[in-house]
Amino acid sequence: MFDIHILPLSSPSNAEGFEPQSDFHTARTAKKVARQRRKDTLLIHLRLQGGSTLSPDKRSLLLQRLSEVFYKTPGTTTGALRAVAESLNQFLFERNARLENAENRVIAFLTQIVQSQGRLTIAQSGLTHVFWINSQGVEHLYDPDLAGQGLGVGKVAKIRFVQGQIQSGDALLVCIRPPVTWRSSLLASLYGQDLSRIGQKLTGETAGEAWAVQFKAGSGKIFPIPLPSAQAAQNIQLSPASTATTSEEKITPVPLSEPEKEVSLVSPVPPTLLEEGPSSLTPVETSSDSQTASIVTPQASVESHPSLSKAGKPQQPTAPRLSLLDGIRKDLREVGRRLIQRLGRFMPDATVFQIPTSVMALIAILTPLLVVTVASLVYFRQGQKGEFERYLALAEQAAQQAQSLQDPLGQRSAWQTTLAYLDQAMAYSNSSEAQALRAQANAAIDQLEAIKRLDFAVAIDELPKDAQIVKIAVTENELFLLDASAGVVWRAAAAARGYVLNPTVSCGPGIQGAAVGKLVGFGLIRKPTQLQAVIVGLDSMGNVVTCEFNDPPVVDSLTPDERGMGSLQGFLIDRGNSYVLDPDKNAVWIYWKNNFDQKPELFFSDDVPSMQDVIDFAVYGEDLYLLHADGHLAQCSYNPSTPTRCVDPQPYKDSRPGRENQLLQSETPFTRLYVSQPPEPALYLLESSLPAIYQFSLRLLAFHAQFRSIAMPSFSPLPQGVRATALAVSSEQRLVFLAFGNRVYYAALP
Repeated sequence: MFDIHILPLSSPSNAEGFEPQSDFHTARTAKKVARQRRKDTLLIHLRLQGGSTLSPDKRSLLLQRLSEVFYKTPGTTTGALRAVAESLNQFLFERNARLENAENRVIAFLTQIVQSQGRLTIAQSGLTHVFWINSQGVEHLYDPDLAGQGLGVGKVAKIRFVQGQIQSGDALLVCIRPPVTWRSSLLASLYGQDLSRIGQKLTGETAGEAWAVQFKAGSGKIFPIPLPSAQAAQNIQLSPASTATTSEEKITPVPLSEPEKEVSLVSPVPPTLLEEGPSSLTPVETSSDSQTASIVTPQASVESHPSLSKAGKPQQPTAPRLSLLDGIRKDLREVGRRLIQRLGRFMPDATVFQIPTSVMALIAILTPLLVVTVASLVYFRQGQKGEFERYLALAEQAAQQAQSLQDPLGQRSAWQTTLAYLDQAMAYSNSSEAQALRAQANAAIDQLEAIKRLDFAVAIDELPKDAQIVKIAVTENELFLLDASAGVVWRAAAAARGYVLNPTVSCGPGIQGAAVGKLVGFGLIRKPTQLQAVIVGLDSMGNVVTCEFNDPPVVDSLTPDERGMGSLQGFLIDRGNSYVLDPDKNAVWIYWKNNFDQKPELFFSDDVPSMQDVIDFAVYGEDLYLLHADGHLAQCSYNPSTPTRCVDPQPYKDSRPGRENQLLQSETPFTRLYVSQPPEPALYLLESSLPAIYQFSLRLLAFHAQFRSIAMPSFSPLPQGVRATALAVSSEQRLVFLAFGNRVYYAALP
């Protein structure tokens, strides 16, 4: 369980930098919510933009109503987040349609963050930016093609979803316009630091309003960190929301008394009150049992939406719509009251006939139970079935629309709408028709996205529990795995099903007396007279160990260049030549013909790219590929007679229908790369969080296909919520390998 710490990144001394229409809202579950939402913690960042926005009071009420929509929506987390976005989109779209002046229309930029049992789900609608800072680096979540231009501009709410596991110390930065100074190197250096320290480093860098959220191991509490100013602290006070009453019902947020019922709205500066006409937002009805609230606002109370008469005088707010349960309870009360009045005419004097106290207590207990039982029966028999059929019909209409469209992007959007309606339908019930329609929609989206599904099985499960596989190599009869934890290259032999570990003929520190440090990379040498490959490994200090099958290892040292060598980070062998990655010296050294006793040659001449944040590299012929921590690729070509040419960054080119020659952007940065050998050489990049493997051409980096696991594997499902750590592809055997820590899986390519 994690505590959540929240901090605004603009100080009151720079108040003009704040966006007065932005709010950050946090909510936690209470008792009467959907069963699937009980362990969810919801964070909402909302930015309204336009000439006729909502007042601070109504933004506060709007955020509270949106959180109620989330917690009362059953089913998947993404389905509940979609319900929130669709509710807000419908409200703003109808509101904008009534405005005569288009300049007064309001657009919403919405970021929703849900933390549940160590898993984070992020939903972005509009031009929102989220920077996820974790132990792996920084992931910049921003995709206007998927998230759209904002809510309120059309009938369909566009949403981009991202999911992943969080660890204690992970942090999120949420904003609309990130400063240009927020580079990956700066943000990555913030990992593990206290939130107040992060605020000190970034406050001066923030041109506009931004928020920092940090997750720490704890008991599940939410801690808004006060602004770093005494004057700001005086201007912010904790007060319960003001109440709005009608003749029939009174809505009063209960004061904060239990941590698990916390709902707070944190506003960085005193909001400016705006005049506006009546709002058409239908409030989601609440009760004191379902969710309680307290609002953190600078000298402002939260009121319900006022209604103005033609004369301009305020009127009583419209009473919230009664639920089915409230209606039945009210009707039974009225029937009981009239029955008592009629019976009273025939009753003797009160002193003659009195109901025993025990009987009255029994009636008081049984009456609400009877009401709840009747209401539940009516709802479960009629309500759920009706809702299921309604959403299923909408899904079928969206599928028919998708099949009638010719534009690939329009087809993709319609099929995604189909899946969204199916999520809502299956929250109430399920049927074979709904399952068949879901399979059809998924298959259509896969075809449009050039996604090919693979059926994975376990390749080897004998590795040490703490093994962390970061590099894989494969031959026709062996599998080689670099374990970053032990610094060893494990050798495994092919078996009838999978591979069998052979630790005694592996390669690394301590194996058969090898006196080397932890290996940072390795390559293979094939001998025509020997079935088993020779392993050549390198440690960070430049020690080379050569391990032949069943022979003692031989340890040697690299001969350095005149400029010396730093802490080495990678090593590989391509076409009989060794390549060494040396970020400290901003170099890639070449040892021709694996002659380590001779001085190396620098791969580059005049054009030398920066390699301080390179996380992986590969070589194919004269081409060198450098993968950086932010996911971009640098490509350099070696030529002994002409200067080395580098393209940094080398763009990923899309080739899918409707997106030809556009730039391809993955949902999260790539973390590993692999170059396959003939007969089908290609460049493969790993998006570890999904996981997904992207295939590109070697020369132009044109996108060919994306490989993912099938939904229902025949053998072994891939680990959920765990990042992939390595990949390999064998063109000869038509196999692809994926590692997740100490677990390695493989599948046949189509």
